[in-house]
Amino acid sequence: MDTAAKNGHLEVLQWLDANHLFRCTKPAMVLAAENGHLEVVKWLHQVHHECCSSGALRRAANSGDLELVEWIYANVHMNCHHTDPYMYLDTTIAASRGCLDVLKWTHEHFPGSFRSDAMDAAASNGHMDVITWLFENRREGCTASAAFGAARNGHMDVLKWLYTHYPKTFVVDFSDVVNRAAGNGHLEVVRWLHETRPDRVSTHALHFAAAEGHLDTFLYLLDHLNEGSSGDVHRDARGIKVLYHFNLDDSGDRRCNRATGDQLKMLQAIFEQRPAFVRDWLQYLVHLACSKGNVAILDWVSQFGIELNSTKPIRDAASRGDVKMLQWFLENGFEFTDPNLLRKAVLTGQLEAVHWLTKHGHDVNSVKLTTVGYNMPILRWLAENGPPIDLSTATKLVLEKHHVEIAWWVSEDNRRHLVLEALHKNDRKVAWWILAHTQFQDESALRSIRDAIRCCPKDTQKWLKKSLSEVEACRWYFAMATKRPNEESGETGLPSTRRRRHA
Repeated sequence: MDTAAKNGHLEVLQWLDANHLFRCTKPAMVLAAENGHLEVVKWLHQVHHECCSSGALRRAANSGDLELVEWIYANVHMNCHHTDPYMYLDTTIAASRGCLDVLKWTHEHFPGSFRSDAMDAAASNGHMDVITWLFENRREGCTASAAFGAARNGHMDVLKWLYTHYPKTFVVDFSDVVNRAAGNGHLEVVRWLHETRPDRVSTHALHFAAAEGHLDTFLYLLDHLNEGSSGDVHRDARGIKVLYHFNLDDSGDRRCNRATGDQLKMLQAIFEQRPAFVRDWLQYLVHLACSKGNVAILDWVSQFGIELNSTKPIRDAASRGDVKMLQWFLENGFEFTDPNLLRKAVLTGQLEAVHWLTKHGHDVNSVKLTTVGYNMPILRWLAENGPPIDLSTATKLVLEKHHVEIAWWVSEDNRRHLVLEALHKNDRKVAWWILAHTQFQDESALRSIRDAIRCCPKDTQKWLKKSLSEVEACRWYFAMATKRPNEESGETGLPSTRRRRHA
């Protein structure tokens, strides 16, 4: 019923009511109000007045539907909850959605509902009309979150207005505002912030732009910032070398030149003046692109030449299952000789990467099944495509780790040993699974298993008899169990217990 109200299915609610299946709940009207279903709210109020809830007005305000808000206020709130001394509305959501008419109504009827987060929310979403109205009619102001949100979402007009009317919100966290804009690639915002307060823009902004792959913003900051990056920031990039072949063109490079003329001129100029600065940050850009699988950035930098002094970036790509990155490394001539690549993909459960690596020459026989852990899809694939599973491996996987399904890929003789060990340890789950899924052909195996069952505790024998009596693969046991006492008593003429071999 609540779902029908939430989704505005009035006819469903009416049918439930007509068939005496309607059960009123407080959330029904609240959910209908939250999702703007005025007709459902009206029907609930008229037919099932007991469904009325004080939360309906709050949720209606969140929906931004002024008509709904006014109707609930006049017909529900004033009749049922007008004496609630704690009643207030959440203006944050309405402000974030730009619902100025609802905010004006709230200002008139529930003036105590406003907090500074209303302007913060409006600024984050670029609603200048809401911001200016709050500024002119309320006194709560805003916090630094307003500038953060506006910068993060690229609202230049809002940032400029905030800088004029609430400059104190920028005093402490100006550099963080720049970082938010850089991290989301808002170049014009970054440019304006840098021109406004160049002394408050740090190389941290370069990190944020590089981390998210915003090349234009990264290059602008690289051009306009002075040296001063920390060596710690680039520690992870030490295994990467950029060759800085800035003069390559379409005829001289193995791939088309992706840098524009302006980009090349700018990079050359900076490199001539600050080679260490450019070297550090381009290598760091490559490191982050490798870490995040940003092939577009790698394609751009690779035109200048990239060398890897270790296989760590390739190992990391295998560990996180980034097949797209593995393909890029392969196509760009990087060696895949690291014997641990397949093992890394297996240990982190990256089945798609395992497929890719084995397809490109990595030996599945190099992976020990016992090191895989509890990832059944990986285990199954390795069992199907790897070497035969020996008894030691099968024992550890099936009996110790209880990967019982691995027994599918174990030989009959090794299954016999697993059953005997399971019976000895009174491991009913393993014993039952193998017996129920195996058509044993060897007579000596049948006898040894039968004898082991006879040595089990009586309750285990009874459990096995009950659990396996209807299993086709286990009929041999019950036939032999019947024959044995009859033979001991001298009776003859019973059918042979030798089981027909299955194709």
